[in-house]
Amino acid sequence: MKISASITDFPMLSRLETFFKEFSKAGVDGIELVLGIKSRLHLQHIKYLSQKYRLPITSVHQPAWSGLGMYFDERFLLYVQELGVNRIVFHPLAFQSFESKNMQRYFSHLSRLQQQYNVHIMLENMPNDFMYHKLFLPPHTTVQQHLAMISEFAETYGLSITYDVSHAELTKPQETQVFQKLLPKIANIHVSSFVKGHHHLPLNRGILDVTGFLSFLKKKKYQGLMTLEVYYPRLTLMRNVYDFSAVADSVRVFREILDKSS
Repeated sequence: MKISASITDFPMLSRLETFFKEFSKAGVDGIELVLGIKSRLHLQHIKYLSQKYRLPITSVHQPAWSGLGMYFDERFLLYVQELGVNRIVFHPLAFQSFESKNMQRYFSHLSRLQQQYNVHIMLENMPNDFMYHKLFLPPHTTVQQHLAMISEFAETYGLSITYDVSHAELTKPQETQVFQKLLPKIANIHVSSFVKGHHHLPLNRGILDVTGFLSFLKKKKYQGLMTLEVYYPRLTLMRNVYDFSAVADSVRVFREILDKSS
């Protein structure tokens, strides 16, 4: 099982090459690219960095502005195609309930884009926070009910699922009925550990049953993407305080567990 890592625009003062270089040293196998201003302006440079550090772009994450409902620029799908990628992570709309007309139109739009551009759209579960609180309004107030709704909409609109481990805050996802039911639809797992209210920790910290979870995925012959989303100690907007050793530690834990479960 291979593992990629997520690169975002942040910190804004960091260089894209720093992430490619340090992630290569950390031992990841590929990159999930979160589209933003820096990546949109430097397509050829990203392709060059991908080749230089032998880190293929395994998936792309929608731009933040489209998930916030501010602006949906379909041209980024042409950008994705030029990168040679066909797997894209999308969030549900922020500040909307599952039942809202805007959300229904949004999912219909994603379904159309998937067919028109021949891409593979993976809908991500979200945390119960300020931006996504309305996704947890009755009758789906629990994490399990939220995941069930993500599954229902993925089924209705022909989409796949990105399961974000931290967002769900399930210590042992593999032992829950909802995750076992989701698994056949999951095409990407955003993997990190967590404690309550503090997400995207390295795999050697937090309360996730990392050994049990990864061993379960291997036993079930999971074939989708595994993408590290480790932002530690935190991901700031401007200043570069990213701890690449936390990514290296997580890669080491990942490989040790899978080797032992052979």
